[in-house]
Amino acid sequence: MSPSPSGINTYMLNGTKIIISFGGSQTGNWTGRIIQQQGDACVVGITPSADAIIGKYYTSVAVIGSNGISRTQKDSGTDFYLLFNAWASNDEVYMPNEEERQEYVMNENGYIYQEESGDGRQWYYGQFVEGILDACIKILDDSHMPLVNRGDAVKVCRIGSAMMNSQDDRGVLVGNWSDDYSLGTAPTFWIGSDQILLQYVNKGPVSFAQCWVYAGTFNTFLRCLGIPARVITNFNSAHDNTGNIVTDLVFNSVGNVLELNERLTRDSIWNYHCWNEAYLSRFDLPAYQNLGGWQVVDSTPQETSDGYYRCGPCSVKAIKEGMLGYQFDAPFVFAEVNSDVYKYKLNSQTGKTELLSVDTTYVGMKILTKSIGGNNYGPMDITGTYKYPEGSSKDKETMKNAGRTYKAHLQYDDEQGVEMTLEIPQKRVKIGQNFQMAVVFRNLSEDTRTIHGLLVGSTIYYTNIQRAQFKQETFDVVVLAQNYMPKLGCQSSLRFVVTAKSMENNQDLMAIQIVNLKSPELAFAVGLEVSLFTQIKNVIIFFTVSAVIWSQ
Repeated sequence: MSPSPSGINTYMLNGTKIIISFGGSQTGNWTGRIIQQQGDACVVGITPSADAIIGKYYTSVAVIGSNGISRTQKDSGTDFYLLFNAWASNDEVYMPNEEERQEYVMNENGYIYQEESGDGRQWYYGQFVEGILDACIKILDDSHMPLVNRGDAVKVCRIGSAMMNSQDDRGVLVGNWSDDYSLGTAPTFWIGSDQILLQYVNKGPVSFAQCWVYAGTFNTFLRCLGIPARVITNFNSAHDNTGNIVTDLVFNSVGNVLELNERLTRDSIWNYHCWNEAYLSRFDLPAYQNLGGWQVVDSTPQETSDGYYRCGPCSVKAIKEGMLGYQFDAPFVFAEVNSDVYKYKLNSQTGKTELLSVDTTYVGMKILTKSIGGNNYGPMDITGTYKYPEGSSKDKETMKNAGRTYKAHLQYDDEQGVEMTLEIPQKRVKIGQNFQMAVVFRNLSEDTRTIHGLLVGSTIYYTNIQRAQFKQETFDVVVLAQNYMPKLGCQSSLRFVVTAKSMENNQDLMAIQIVNLKSPELAFAVGLEVSLFTQIKNVIIFFTVSAVIWSQ
């Protein structure tokens, strides 16, 4: 690839006119100048335009004499690469803070969080490893992106988010969310992007990836091309398939038990999801809205955007304010971090759904990225950049703004009598360690409420898709490690669902809790004996690993 810039500058050297010209029709003007001369020799400086096409350039010198024009031969030794420039104030990716430039452009070492506590995995971006820059340019070539668009950082980010996955364009990584990685490399094996990108150049799409692998590799691509970028982890990340910025969960009623109807439930909530942010000025959006700065870009293939599996760039500021009419993919990103969870019960007789409850706090529980500073791997909580405090006046205004563009939230009367939550008193649970959970009931009315219910324990993938159910019991329960150990697979996550019914007013209750077990060892046996048959006002039931509420 050898794009040609435009621009002409004229100088005199020892009485001879020197013309420094740049041929071609590229947008913007390049400038050239003589910065040093000695005798008949001179050193020429070249300044590209701020919107110059990024890529690899070659140079040549043409000498015009009485005998015509003589041109130097192409010399790979004088080739140069042109990238986006976060240090140039008129560049689209300009970042004014030097400490941030060092972190988000220059730092090759990162950390990707997979636990709210700050645990996760180190990741080597390796944007300066030999061959990586050529690999990133090859990705643009493989996308058939027109040269004229390669000076636009917004378009490069958008193309890059599509090309990181191979879903529809033979991009870099093949996704796999199963337990069978026999035809490639397990996602948990990768520790950096350099091996992935070099393998792609030599062999094509690389197997396998999940969201953190996509995000880590995409981060290398962006930083390598000069675009400031960072990896983000969103905990309790909603996946809105229906496009209504609400997470809808539909449950079947089987006796007194509620079970998720996987056929009717198209939305989902992942334990966590990783994406990227790129720092862009967003000259393509109205200047008065000031929507530049960090932009969400996501290469994990979840939903198509304009026909390809890609997402963004989407202004984080726009998400926080509920301004969902600006490109790209704002409604999808908004739902990931700020959607309300609507739980419905399917009436088997009428075939209609009835609203059970609305949870406004579960989604987007915490959003983390690596702290600034070299090898400082501590998490930085950036939840406040995406959303206002839950229930605040600004939060209500954001939801109102979002509702003007998309489906308005339903009204829900939560004063039905009893509120139930499922909680973990411990901050962190290790495999092999006993732990307690609690079912907390609060009677919101002055009337007597009698409860009975059920707990179901399942092993799940981090996408919250059930792998296997290891326990469904009522009343006195003993849960042994041997029950779920054969069903854990490669990811140690447990999901507990407590369903209950208030018998006086026929109110259905449901609570969900995810337990991420730390370390791969499973060698313990734990259990509990708990029963409940009471009239409640404020009741807390503690139990070990798993619990159920009284059932006849």
